[in-house]
Amino acid sequence: MQVARLREHQGHGWLDKPVQAFRAQQLELHESKADILTEYINRAPFGGNLVGAGAASWRYFGKACRDLSLGQAALLAGLPQSPNRFRPDKSPELAKTRRAHVLDQMLASGSITPEECERANAEPLDAAWHALPQQATQQAWGALPTLADFAAAHPGRARVTLDSRTQQSAAQILADRWPDLAASNIDSAAIVVLDVPTGEILASVSQSAIAPGVDLTRSPRSTG
Repeated sequence: MQVARLREHQGHGWLDKPVQAFRAQQLELHESKADILTEYINRAPFGGNLVGAGAASWRYFGKACRDLSLGQAALLAGLPQSPNRFRPDKSPELAKTRRAHVLDQMLASGSITPEECERANAEPLDAAWHALPQQATQQAWGALPTLADFAAAHPGRARVTLDSRTQQSAAQILADRWPDLAASNIDSAAIVVLDVPTGEILASVSQSAIAPGVDLTRSPRSTG
């Protein structure tokens, strides 16, 4: 994705803006606006260590983005400008002010009606620091194709790239670190080691105190 190249030229003082403008033009040539917006939404900061609207939605409201109300969506849309300043769980009044500004802009652009704007502004903030959900379940894991399934469907084509020494080393590292992670209330961890030139997976280790049968290396994760 061309979006990542924008970061390569940060930190050059007065050159930043012209270079970013040039890179933006390059993006327009190679990616659709929908793809660019998707990348931005998945990479933008939303306060604390949150990256991506999906993670922010679960953290602040305990639900997926598709389930947000208009007021909640407007609040998240306004956070990336100054994510820590407008954090709704830390500065609710500033967050409300920012939400109102976003709603006013949406109203001015014709994206929402005056009635929708009024209702959204009247919504309680209702934001807190929620625990992230454990999306992967035994049922979901069972639905994934196994190596045996692949081998049966593609005779002679199943190939494993795991390196035994790297796998054992990764497993030992996770085992050694597990007590420290548990002491910090971290109940799940995973390690994946890749050979960058070939893309081969050399090691894949997963451990979870709450879902011991789930392979976290194959579970979808939010950016960041």
